[in-house]
Amino acid sequence: MKKVGLISCSKKKQDKGGPAHRLYSASTLFSKAYAYAQANYDVIYILSAKHGLIIPEMWIEPYDQMLAKMKSDDRVEWGREIVRVLNLKYSRDEVEFYFHAGMLYRKLVMNKLSFHGYSCFVPLEGLMIGQQLAWYTNRLKGMRQTTF
Repeated sequence: MKKVGLISCSKKKQDKGGPAHRLYSASTLFSKAYAYAQANYDVIYILSAKHGLIIPEMWIEPYDQMLAKMKSDDRVEWGREIVRVLNLKYSRDEVEFYFHAGMLYRKLVMNKLSFHGYSCFVPLEGLMIGQQLAWYTNRLKGMRQTTF
């Protein structure tokens, strides 16, 4: 079973363009989520409010667009497009999706994937931002200790 990590973009970004994972690395939460995803998932995608579903290496420029500020119809279409692309890439019996994303991102994508029979998980469900940072810190620390 292939494990796919889906990480939401961040409001905080680097000042200049670059690979998406570097652009969003201005956010501590994104950086920790990305490091965790690299160690635990076979494939990683970023859920970008502006660009939709992107690979971490995709070159993007800084932007100021938030899913929460988009019109409701535009948000629904954003989620539909991401689900459409994931549906084309993976069959439901070969993949598990792990969401490292806020509630709005999850609601727009995860609910539709689950409806189509995909297995979806939220490892940090119910945790506040500070708790999420601590969760990542503890797991990343544990991974470093076990790899030496």
